[in-house]
Amino acid sequence: MMTAPQGPQLLPDGSDAVTQEGIDLLAIFASYLVEWRLFVSTFAVVMVLCIVITFLLRPQFIAQCSILPQMGRSDNDLSSLFSYHTPGSLYVGLLQSRSVSEVVIDQAHLLDLFHTSSREKAITALQDKTTITSGTDSIVTIKVKDPSAKEAALIANAYLIGLEHLNTVMSQDASRQAKEFFQTQLQQEKDDLGKAETELAQTQKQTGIIQPETQTLLGLNAIAATRNQITALEVQLAALLQSDTEENPQVRLLRSQIAQLQASESKLEMGSSATPVGAAPSAGQMPESNLDFLRAQRDVRYHDAIVSGLSNQYEVARLSEDVSRPNFQIVDRAVVPEFKSWPPRRLLVLFGLVMGLILAFVVVAAKLVYFRLVNDPRNQPSLLAIQQALARR
Repeated sequence: MMTAPQGPQLLPDGSDAVTQEGIDLLAIFASYLVEWRLFVSTFAVVMVLCIVITFLLRPQFIAQCSILPQMGRSDNDLSSLFSYHTPGSLYVGLLQSRSVSEVVIDQAHLLDLFHTSSREKAITALQDKTTITSGTDSIVTIKVKDPSAKEAALIANAYLIGLEHLNTVMSQDASRQAKEFFQTQLQQEKDDLGKAETELAQTQKQTGIIQPETQTLLGLNAIAATRNQITALEVQLAALLQSDTEENPQVRLLRSQIAQLQASESKLEMGSSATPVGAAPSAGQMPESNLDFLRAQRDVRYHDAIVSGLSNQYEVARLSEDVSRPNFQIVDRAVVPEFKSWPPRRLLVLFGLVMGLILAFVVVAAKLVYFRLVNDPRNQPSLLAIQQALARR
């Protein structure tokens, strides 16, 4: 037959704390007074363990630096390539990139600090130490947590160096691509300009137009002068015919002069197939010749304007490739922190105090419940069955 283990009674007089009328708080208090040594020892053990663990935790320091992105400064800025992003989110992504992490690892010698030769493990450890956030004012904050205050500041400032390096590389790549594009377009436009100039020269030879306004004015003046001479001779002829006949030599001379001037006028108006270069064109050739000349001249001016614009853009891109400007301003550089940010020892000790009290109450309650179950005769068959089952197992 199973023998009930001996242990402390629930109450000093052996009565039960739980009665049919309800819970006897005074009886429970008395039970805890009986087990005060267990309560105090449990509380002390928990407090000692909490204090030891708290002071064994390695202190952590947080170094912080911040930057202000500059968006939309010029067409060649790095930020303008991603203008659909907000400034803060853009630079948070850049700071979290592998390219920046590689520079930080080299600048802060993190392979030696993390005692590893794997750059992947170093990047993972670096990301675990770093927190990068962007506020509503677009200021990007970089926080680095490390057991060494100097290392935390060094790593945080290394992020600024890595971002400047990435900015330089991407800006130079963008400028080089722009320079190559403008260089190709510029060469093509120069070829088109040469063709347009050649066509203008051929048009000038074919039409004889060098200065359309001057030559047109000269041609119109020549026609007007010829018409005036014809009119004057016709007046003289009419006056002479009033007293003489057609057989008069003077009449014949005037008619001959009028015929020559009319032929000259017709030539000035209709012109011939070719006009000497620089000569006044005929009135019939003026519209078409001037139009051909203006078209050819317009093509030359058009390609010349494009060449001029592309030349300026090419020079800007070439200079931007050689001189890269930071697209952000450093608001604060990281300084060596003076105070630890973790662990909060006071809070941990207070937590240990609360947990010690709770565990002490639980341990004492568990002991009292155990001895109550064991000392109750009604539980003996069940306890014996459990003991036999464990023995067979």
